[in-house]
Order: sequence, then C-alpha cells, then structure tokens
Amino acid sequence: DNYKQESCALQRSMKEKIDMLQSELDACVEEKELLDSELNAEREKQYENTSKLEEMVSLLEYTLSLKESLEKRVHDLRLNLDETTKESKEYKIRMDKLQQELDVVSREKIKYEGEVNEVMPELKTLREERLVLNE
Repeated sequence: DNYKQESCALQRSMKEKIDMLQSELDACVEEKELLDSELNAEREKQYENTSKLEEMVSLLEYTLSLKESLEKRVHDLRLNLDETTKESKEYKIRMDKLQQELDVVSREKIKYEGEVNEVMPELKTLREERLVLNE
C-alpha cells in the first residue's frame, strides 16, 4: 500500500513536472513564433530598404549621367559661343570696311551730282541748239 501511494505521488509529481514543462514548451513556442514574426518583419523592412537604396543608386547614376551630358553640352556651347564671337568680330570688321567704302562712294556720288548739276544747264542749252539746228 505504501508502494502504491509513493507510486501515485511520484506519478502526480511527474505529471506536474510534465505539465510545467509542457507550459514552458508552449511559452517557448509562442516566443519563437513571436520572434519569427519580428524577424520576418525585419527582413521585409530590410528588403524594402534595400529596394529603396537600389532605386536611389539608380537615380544617382542617372543624375550623374545627366550631369556629364550637361557638362559636355555646356562645353560644346562655350566652344560654339567662342566661334560665334570670333565670327561676329570678323563680320563687324568686314561691315566697318564696307561702311568706309560706302562712305567713299557716297562722297563721290555727291561730288558727281554736283558736277552733273553744273553741266545740266549747259547740256540743256546744247540740246536746244541741236533741236534748232535740226529744224
């Protein structure tokens, strides 16, 4: 009978320990599931951050490419401006020379017009005389 009581007590004790261990195991499983959930959330966040970083790197590369393209365009435009400025100076020099020639021609024209006006009365007289002679 004593053996039976000890056996029952031992069984109860073992059952309590098993129940306690089962409770601890259940708590550990819940904690593991919680930690797994947190880990998955962290991985997802990391994935999003990585995606954002990759997108930012791509945008930076595109921006750098645009910057290089714009720098080349600015360089080309400066060269073009230098060439245009040089051509403009050459054009101005040619225009100044042409203006000087035009001034000379204008003075000669005025001089010849004066001479023509001086001889016009005489020419008119000669024409009238010729008409009289022809009649």
